[in-house]
Amino acid sequence: MITAEMRDSEIAEVSEFLCSSYAALGQTEGLSGDRIHLLRSGRGSEACVRRESRRQVYLVAHESDAIIGMVAVDGETIEKLYASPEHLGRGVGRSLYEAGESLVREWGHAGSSSC
Repeated sequence: MITAEMRDSEIAEVSEFLCSSYAALGQTEGLSGDRIHLLRSGRGSEACVRRESRRQVYLVAHESDAIIGMVAVDGETIEKLYASPEHLGRGVGRSLYEAGESLVREWGHAGSSSC
């Protein structure tokens, strides 16, 4: 697994990853179809990812050129953290969380809070 800052050329792929993550979360948590649609069309849209990535750092985890997870960090807050359901239990989430924490410390904060 390789974790790196999201490139502009990855915005569409990150958006697609987030939309599939929201759909999986919705099924797991029993969210309504309307709520899942709002998440996917709002927070998962390419426009939202592009806008948020101007003020947040998006770190993306790759395996075999596929996105398997992402974390978004804004100041001292981890705003988003998602791992592919197919990769649960493999340390993807923990690795992304640690990468986010490292950014927070690098920016001079003692530790992160999550939204």
